[in-house]
Amino acid sequence: MELNKKFLADHIEKLSKERGMKKTQVCIDCGAGKSFISNMVNKDQMPSFDKVFAIAQYFGVSIDYLIGYVPEHKDNSNLEKIINFAVKLDDNQIDSVIEMCSKLLGEK
Repeated sequence: MELNKKFLADHIEKLSKERGMKKTQVCIDCGAGKSFISNMVNKDQMPSFDKVFAIAQYFGVSIDYLIGYVPEHKDNSNLEKIINFAVKLDDNQIDSVIEMCSKLLGEK
C-alpha cells in the first residue's frame, strides 16, 4: 500500500484551517519546512516518517488518522451490544458486571 500524499496534504490543510493556522507555518513549526506539502504533491517526494510523526503530534492526532488509514472492517456488533448495555448501568451494576467478568476470565 502506497501513501496517498494528496490525502495527507489535504488533511494537513484541513487541520490547519480548523485551528486558524496556515499549513506552511504548521510544517515549519514541525521542522518539515515551508515547501513540505508542495514537494510531496508536486514533486512526488515521499515524506519521512519523522516529519509525518511530528505533524501528527503537533495536531494531537494519530498517524493513522493523519494519513487516512482505515483498517479492514471487523464485525463489532457484539462489542456494540455490550457498550449499549453498559451505558444503561448504574455504578453498582457496573461493579457487579466487572466482578462477573473477572470470575469468567479467571482474573482476581
